[in-house]
Amino acid sequence: MERIAIIDIGSNSIRLVLVQINKNNCFSIIDEVKETVRLGKDMTIYGELNPLRIEKAIKTLSFFKYLCETQNVTKIIAVATEAVRKASNQVDFMNMVKSELDIEIQILPGTSEAYYDYFGNINSMDITDALLLDIGGSSTELIWVEKRKLKASISLPFGAINLTERFSLHKAMNEKTEKDLKEFVLSFYKDIPWFTSV
Repeated sequence: MERIAIIDIGSNSIRLVLVQINKNNCFSIIDEVKETVRLGKDMTIYGELNPLRIEKAIKTLSFFKYLCETQNVTKIIAVATEAVRKASNQVDFMNMVKSELDIEIQILPGTSEAYYDYFGNINSMDITDALLLDIGGSSTELIWVEKRKLKASISLPFGAINLTERFSLHKAMNEKTEKDLKEFVLSFYKDIPWFTSV
């Protein structure tokens, strides 16, 4: 029986899922670990991942690799989402992880992220029609489901971390901030051609 690891390098947290592939290709989850790294926070004015955040990410990934080794994992699948996807030093970060930990990172396109949201949810819900919303640290995915089929999807470039930084949401929100935030978010929604059909 094969054991594999999936590492999701998100903008807010890095998550490890250890999976055992059993007979007939069914699987069972051995363990799950999540570490809050906030890789998408404090990006530089040049759009680079912050060096301190990178350092924390490397330490987290190093610990995750150690867990994989102790659990006799034969394959590690590591994917990164919006923070790494848009970072100007994306290649440097990926090369550092490869050289220090021998882990290859795949950049997950926004369309794929939305598809996996759909695929991961549709078989766990008894719902025929839905609008799925996945709010991450630096991106938000909208997925339109009709008759349990994916009709359309989009990945939008804002999430909990970059909205908090852009609108100083760690402070008390006043009416102007709330108005500006709503206008900013709605400006993206109005350009989605299928959104009014949902």
